[in-house]
Amino acid sequence: EPTSALDPELVGDVLSVMRRLASEGMTMIVVTHEMAFAREVADRVIFMDGGVIVEEGHPDQVIGDPQHQRTRTFLRRVLDPTHVDSDGDEVERRRRADEARDAGAGREPELPDSVKRQRF
Repeated sequence: EPTSALDPELVGDVLSVMRRLASEGMTMIVVTHEMAFAREVADRVIFMDGGVIVEEGHPDQVIGDPQHQRTRTFLRRVLDPTHVDSDGDEVERRRRADEARDAGAGREPELPDSVKRQRF
């Protein structure tokens, strides 16, 4: 998240540089909660939940008319700061976060054999 933990006045500067790079044809993979920026600059948006892609497509489709419930819930939270989740939404969010954390707990990432054979 390139704008995470930045002073508010710096966020605009960073987004401006990224906007310029995109207009010059730069390919970027960006993790962001800046939905207006993503909608304006991206030509493809991917929404992930628990490390799994649940929705992808053009920003107008994914942000403007999300098909997956998890995407709709996330966008409601981000786009409407006054939105209060129902208890069910919060319970489901925590369950998914716990599952994602537990899935990788205590394991080293498994590398393909072709990578294991390489020497660096």
